[in-house]
Amino acid sequence: MSVAGRTIRLGEPLSLMLPSIGCGVWLDRLFDLDPTLERLSRQLEAVAPRHLDVLLDLRDPLTLERLAGLMSLASERRVAIWLYVVCEDSDPGRSLAALARRLESVSLVPAGMLVTPAAYLKSHQPDGDWPSGTSPDQALAAARPLWPELTLGGGVPTYFTELNRCRPDPTTIDFITHAV
Repeated sequence: MSVAGRTIRLGEPLSLMLPSIGCGVWLDRLFDLDPTLERLSRQLEAVAPRHLDVLLDLRDPLTLERLAGLMSLASERRVAIWLYVVCEDSDPGRSLAALARRLESVSLVPAGMLVTPAAYLKSHQPDGDWPSGTSPDQALAAARPLWPELTLGGGVPTYFTELNRCRPDPTTIDFITHAV
């Protein structure tokens, strides 16, 4: 093809594949805007993402109920779910156990999960005060026995600088991430 003196030549197809394209969803905000998930269903049909990165806050009493609906929709659409879980700072084991029970009742198994104590959603300067509650490594340790076969990650659902300041132990994680 030639346009205004410029030539474009297409070569042979490459074996190189692009990474799968997904979409991020904040569970509480999604249901505030779309309680029946009709809008999301149409969007999934139009965009056809390979996965959804779902941020859910276990401190919200409606989270587990809402998660079941989203997991069902994702299963129908054959869309993988990655969970970015915000847990309590003081006792993450309790809320993570409740999440484990809820996930046992749905047909879709998450592709993976990141667990973050709520206090780590804020920025903490290297020379400043850090949260005194559960650390991300401790939250991961609480999650691992509940999901021994699930891909569990380290990092933060916030910004890269926070990942740099609070690095996970690479021997305990299956993937690393920052930002949803």
